Amino acid sequence: MSLVRTSSTARFFAGLFVTAGLFAYFTHSLPSLSLQLQMDDEPSPGPIAGITVSLTQKSTSPPTIIVHVTNTNSDPVTFLSYGSPLDGLALQLGLLSITPDGASTSLEVPTLEVQRKWPPDAESLITFAPGESQQQDIVIKNTVVPPDDIGAKAIVQLTGKWQAVWGKAKEDISKEAIEKAGIADDAYSGLFSSNELEIEVTA
Repeated sequence: MSLVRTSSTARFFAGLFVTAGLFAYFTHSLPSLSLQLQMDDEPSPGPIAGITVSLTQKSTSPPTIIVHVTNTNSDPVTFLSYGSPLDGLALQLGLLSITPDGASTSLEVPTLEVQRKWPPDAESLITFAPGESQQQDIVIKNTVVPPDDIGAKAIVQLTGKWQAVWGKAKEDISKEAIEKAGIADDAYSGLFSSNELEIEVTA
């Protein structure tokens, strides 16, 4: 009889020990899990994370790339075109890297020192409505990059930095904010990067 009582008592304390251990584990784990969920739910600061940049090829001779910029934010976005993916001098500014097939490094593309008007005028600010997409061609001209340097195939990518991005329409940006651009209280700056695109080049 005493053996039965001893066995029951042992099982009772063993169960109590396991319950206490599980309680302590979940007590310490749940706060960190809750914090992780909160961090995952937090949106990226500013509208830059919601602007996508992608490349497609339009033609092989001369090799021409189409830059697509899309605003996936739920609000309008305005950015300064200087040094942006839609800058008409993107190739000459060194924003487009060109790596010939089999090469380990990209080509050295001649770049320009450009003097830009400051403060920027209205035409230098581009506004995108939510979901809107705009595009622009980048023609890899023979005078800038000879086809023989590129070869039959190459990998291209567009990278750079947004100098100033606002989460609002152009008409809602003050003149003072435009003059300050990237250091304005309501403006954001940050890096952009497109997909890597394999292009073909023909004579």
